[in-house]
Amino acid sequence: MANWAKLGSMVSRGASFSGRERNRCFLNTRGGPRFADVSSVAGLDLLDDGRGIAVVDWDHDGDLDLWMSNRTAPRVRMMRNETSEANHYVAFQLHGKRCNRDAIGARVQLILRQVDESIPRSLVKTLRAGEGFLSQSSKWVHFGLGAADQIEEVRVFWPDPGPPQVFKRIAVDQRYLLTQDDPIPTPATTHARGQQLTTQPAAAAPASDSSRTLLTRRLPIPDLGFDDAQSGESADEALKGPLLILVWASWCAPCLDELSQLTQHEASLRAKDLRVLALSVDRVQPASTRTESTDLEILRQIGFPFTTATASEQQLRKLTDLTHQIFYPQKPLSLPCSFLVDATGKVAAFYRGSVTVDQLLADLDLLTASRNRLAESAFPFPGRRLLKTQEPSALSVAEAYLEGGYYELARKHVLDHLKRISALKDFDRLAAVLNESIRPGVSRQRGNDHQAHSDQRGQRLTEALKAEQRRHLASGLRLLADVEQKRKSYDGLEKALRRLVQLNPGDFQLQTELAVVLAKLDRSVDANRILSELRSSTNADAQIALGRVLMQIGKPEEAERSFQRAVQLDSGNVEARFSLAMAKQIGGEVQPAVEHYQWILSKQPEHHEARNNLAWLFATTTSDIRDPDQAVQMAKRLCQDTNFKTAAYLDTLAAALAETGSFDSAVKVTATAYRIARGSDNAELASRLKQRLTLYQAGKSVSESAREAQHSAPSQ
Repeated sequence: MANWAKLGSMVSRGASFSGRERNRCFLNTRGGPRFADVSSVAGLDLLDDGRGIAVVDWDHDGDLDLWMSNRTAPRVRMMRNETSEANHYVAFQLHGKRCNRDAIGARVQLILRQVDESIPRSLVKTLRAGEGFLSQSSKWVHFGLGAADQIEEVRVFWPDPGPPQVFKRIAVDQRYLLTQDDPIPTPATTHARGQQLTTQPAAAAPASDSSRTLLTRRLPIPDLGFDDAQSGESADEALKGPLLILVWASWCAPCLDELSQLTQHEASLRAKDLRVLALSVDRVQPASTRTESTDLEILRQIGFPFTTATASEQQLRKLTDLTHQIFYPQKPLSLPCSFLVDATGKVAAFYRGSVTVDQLLADLDLLTASRNRLAESAFPFPGRRLLKTQEPSALSVAEAYLEGGYYELARKHVLDHLKRISALKDFDRLAAVLNESIRPGVSRQRGNDHQAHSDQRGQRLTEALKAEQRRHLASGLRLLADVEQKRKSYDGLEKALRRLVQLNPGDFQLQTELAVVLAKLDRSVDANRILSELRSSTNADAQIALGRVLMQIGKPEEAERSFQRAVQLDSGNVEARFSLAMAKQIGGEVQPAVEHYQWILSKQPEHHEARNNLAWLFATTTSDIRDPDQAVQMAKRLCQDTNFKTAAYLDTLAAALAETGSFDSAVKVTATAYRIARGSDNAELASRLKQRLTLYQAGKSVSESAREAQHSAPSQ
């Protein structure tokens, strides 16, 4: 994950993910040189950032067509094979009976009748479930035959023991269904595609310095805080409503052309209620090269009728940061560039380079368009959407950034979420509106009793809205705490946890998390005050939370006393019993631990962790309760219940197998557990499993290794 984050950071700074290489296609010449580059003549040398490719005879004309997926647009491209050579082919669909139904892994050998040496005697293909990166070609086994027009036989090596099955009477230019154990090939019927695809040239769009980007998720324009360069009035006040911010310079020829075009079409733009701000960057130049009056003189010569201002470095930095939120590659602002802002102060479109007045007028009509219409207009190529456009929440975006390792961006979005949720205040008025919408006019028509019921319903709505706000705040603060933990910002983590505790004063786990963070910040007085309050609590959950944090900070004896008190306070509390059993097990008190685990399983037979720990003790302990055979049964059932996908449970099963002398099975199970642990980034467990794998390969069990370590330890 860290490498992906570094790679993403490089790409965001302008590096290429794929080296900006064209796609390549190589032809097997069966001679020297073995492969020839036919990318250009095949029409496949596209600049697409290709990822996957699937091969299929899409139009049933006997040659293979290509479906390609790309990281960049177009995300899917279909390349239809239109070669005109009159070559032959044959294709087979396999159906397994004694092997898997799709016959994945089958090998098909085609024996051709040789007329001359140009025709090969044998062709072989294998049916695979996946080819290349995240790709699956057609399961039709397709052979291109060239000039060969006679087939002697077909041999299918099915993916199961036994000799190959031979099929006769196969004609060229046909498609057949071959069924395992059925010697007769069945001609296959082709069906017309339900969706007819229209072809068009695959040439890439011509390169251009200009681009238009419509935002389906609009971002607020930053507070620029400038004054009008000509009239001195506040531009923030003068520019309300739809707004175009044009960034320009006096030495930029395309900028001057765009200023002239906007001036000539003033009436059309004002008819759409559009305001324009021309933001000059001339004054940002070094003092030695700055010309104070050039930009103002140009505006006077053009007769520019809209508002103008001069940009500061801070304003340009804000606009640049805004484009970095819009685009993944982080580039400096180009000149000219423009931001189209809607009536709510959010950026609806960004134009890199010049934008025509016609395009601007068309985009103004999209400012109030529906989300789906906006999405359709934003695509740079035609297509059909499978799903409707939905606005992602700031919290879901933050979660995605956190998962990807972009902690600063995650923090920014979760703070945006908290700011938006915290700003909601007038719940009484909102509840009144909702109340009226439920039974409009009823209270006014039916008198005081109905009014009283309406008031009660309004109060319940108000409380429900406040509870929903608290829930969203808690979700955001929990995520913020996770982000700050990843950032190793313990000050930020402390603030997030403290707010969470205020929202959920009865959540003892949050209190213990806060105490640990306070201890790390050398605020032991505050940490001890929280722990003291938990010690004096008569709530079993409080004692469980206290015990867990005491285990975390290396005080197992105190932790065990807390768990014991939790059991005394609530003898039927399963989590209290489990925590106490864990403490006993860690402390080497095997018999009490076993008794607690057995009590838990008598109450909750599907308590996986208790079953796993009990099986481990039965397998590896050196005490009288040792029972490896029972441990194998318990661990095997546990792994079956979890589909053999939990590394820790597989670890226990392997240990139990080793204790019974089944070291080969223990090695296989441990290898599987190791792969799962590695795949889930559990480095600590993976390291332990690697050590146990070496142990089992040497024919030693966990208990035997423990005894050897005990005997070799120096006496105290």
